[in-house]
Amino acid sequence: MKKIDWHVKFGVGLVLLSVVLYSLHYVIFHDAHHLFIFMLGELAFLPLEVFIVGLGLEKIMEKREKAHLIEKLNMIIGVFFTEVGTELLEKLTLCDNKMCKFKTNLKITKEWSDRDFKEALEVTKNYNFEIDFDVKDLQEIKRFLCSKRDFLLKLLENPNILEHDSFTYFLTAVFHLEEELNFRDISNLSLEEKEHIKEDIIRVYSSIIGQWILYMKHLKDNFPFLFNSALLTNPFTR
Repeated sequence: MKKIDWHVKFGVGLVLLSVVLYSLHYVIFHDAHHLFIFMLGELAFLPLEVFIVGLGLEKIMEKREKAHLIEKLNMIIGVFFTEVGTELLEKLTLCDNKMCKFKTNLKITKEWSDRDFKEALEVTKNYNFEIDFDVKDLQEIKRFLCSKRDFLLKLLENPNILEHDSFTYFLTAVFHLEEELNFRDISNLSLEEKEHIKEDIIRVYSSIIGQWILYMKHLKDNFPFLFNSALLTNPFTR
């Protein structure tokens, strides 16, 4: 025999309780006229009450779901930087001709405020990247990305990632760079091919810096002990 759901039992119990209380009201006051007036008034307000409560609950649930999703995304991004991101960023900085000037804006410390992180993001957005590389640099980047391809594919398959547009764009740019390096003969690139790869590197480089800044802010706000560890591996302080 199928068990009755507890929601049904609870609903029936409330209805019976309401019947008992209304009956008690009639037994005490013997006034069916006013009893039905109050009952009808409460029933008339019931749809509006359901609407107000339902809307409020929906907003609360949406807010909780959004916060839960953001927490999941931050965990995924954290795993990415632990496994790939920090080392990839370090390798890309070696191709940056103006790194000595740029890195002073990214020497994150324990004293950084929200304003400091915001200013760092603005500097990154307005930074004119000048990338230069040799065959050895490209071979090292290619080797590293190829070794992490399976991990990146699994990361991209995670449905939660699709909710983070900028990070999805960044991962797509990383895969494109990896494919370009695999497709071409790195030791014999034409001028046109070098310019194309340079644009691909800049796309990945500019995106990963922004993601890294946001990731470091998240650690500082929520996980101080991990933030202290991340400071030791900051590629812009070396």
